[in-house]
Amino acid sequence: MLRSLLKRLNGPRRRLVFAATFLALITGAGWIWRRFFLPPPPLEVSFWYWHQPFRLPKSELEQLHSMGVRQIFVRAGTFQKGEKGLRLSLPQSWSSRADGIAIHLVFNFDASIVKAFADLPNESLAAAILPEIAKSRAAAERAGLTVAGVQLDLDSPTSRLPKYADMLHRIRAGLPSPTLALSITALPTWYGSANLEPVLHEIDFAAPQYYEAKIGPTLGEYATVSQPAKTERGLKAAGWRGAPFFSGSPVYGHAIVYNARGKLVGAFHDMGLVEAMRHPAFRLTRSFGADEDGHPATPSTYIGEDVYDLEALVDASDGQGKGYHVLYDVPTPISLSRLLSLLRRKRPGNCLGTILFRYPQPGEASTLPLSTVAAAIRGDAMRPEIKVSLEPKAAPWELLDSGVSPDRKPMDIAVKVTNIGNANTFIAADAVTINLALVEATTTETTVRGADSVDTFQHPAGAASTDPPALRASPTRSNVIRLRRITLSAGETQTLATLRVRAGRGATIRGNWSARCPGGFESVKGDIPAVKIFPWD
Repeated sequence: MLRSLLKRLNGPRRRLVFAATFLALITGAGWIWRRFFLPPPPLEVSFWYWHQPFRLPKSELEQLHSMGVRQIFVRAGTFQKGEKGLRLSLPQSWSSRADGIAIHLVFNFDASIVKAFADLPNESLAAAILPEIAKSRAAAERAGLTVAGVQLDLDSPTSRLPKYADMLHRIRAGLPSPTLALSITALPTWYGSANLEPVLHEIDFAAPQYYEAKIGPTLGEYATVSQPAKTERGLKAAGWRGAPFFSGSPVYGHAIVYNARGKLVGAFHDMGLVEAMRHPAFRLTRSFGADEDGHPATPSTYIGEDVYDLEALVDASDGQGKGYHVLYDVPTPISLSRLLSLLRRKRPGNCLGTILFRYPQPGEASTLPLSTVAAAIRGDAMRPEIKVSLEPKAAPWELLDSGVSPDRKPMDIAVKVTNIGNANTFIAADAVTINLALVEATTTETTVRGADSVDTFQHPAGAASTDPPALRASPTRSNVIRLRRITLSAGETQTLATLRVRAGRGATIRGNWSARCPGGFESVKGDIPAVKIFPWD
């Protein structure tokens, strides 16, 4: 048929058909190359910054620069539905600059807007949103920040994506500067809808959130925050679209409450895991490194999240709570390392990098610290390492007695530990164990400080070994001491105890340490070199 058609065409028309066909083939080949064979750019890592005020201390800014972070997505406020339309709550305040790092203003929309989205006119939505964008941008720039873009975080129902596309069109047309990038967060499920194309056409890039796809409805159906297999499928689906995107990745944990029948109740914010572990109202029923299904993992199926199940032993003030379970999901650097490895191996050419949720707050234990993220990006081994300092000094007031040689006086030995590794320990009764042996000396008193447990022993061979013997002894005549702490975060320093000892000239103290690695599958160990109890000997 094609041959007969070409015979009927004269020379110029035939050449035109050949040229058009050739161009179509070239265009199609280019499309296939871009979508399936184009290598991705270098992996860019960024953060969602969700707390306030916005502040980057100099040390953190230097660390971000060393990690290659070029932009941060900062929550500028939350839109809520009020009686007179949309209103912005929790507007961001800006307390520092971010020299060398661009800022994207993120506006998220609470459940009241998502629920009513179908009935809210796009004209009124854009009229309410655009002035807040302009005000937030002006406030950030007055603080010396460079605003590179605006991001909307609206979990639109998939069926309403055409309406969302129209709203984005109006937002883009009304942005205070044509140079501002417009982006959105996206639900992975959107990428299976034909209605997504008009949305992608209106933005510079999307950020599909590949985490917390579901929360288990029962205690036995718990789902982890990260889902590597679903992330891989999501990357492939976003790759088919061809539009630029950043992969949203988790570096946070959470706590979920289940009632005595194992049914989901909601989130738990009253106390952190370590505080709950030490609280008499709770007892730990199980702890494990999790697989992707939220079940106890093997070393090969471990995804890098640790799960701790605490049962309430008493009722709360409202008469409920006894028998309830609080399930803590704690991220480890292994989870981030595996996600970064997945991205480097599987991301398509239109994946620009990843945005990590979320930037750690000061003193926050449920989010990976910057130093750990940096180590994961470098590809360092993810494990704790303990440094033990034994610091002898003369016991206060004791040297006031006259006529007694200083080397026969009691000495105080401060036992300090620091996690100089790049991973927190597993959280358990024996997460950190310090065994100390006194040679030619015994304790007369042990003052507990940061240790969670102290055990004292009397070694019959005069503490020839640092391993605790079976024979326990009182703190007033022991020569082997075992100190334990339920966890030690990366970079954390604690004084576990102060030992008051009575010793003869030449007495020493030495020992060993062990720490459980994330997941609880293995431990790292080391020796503590001998230290003279009388430094002036």
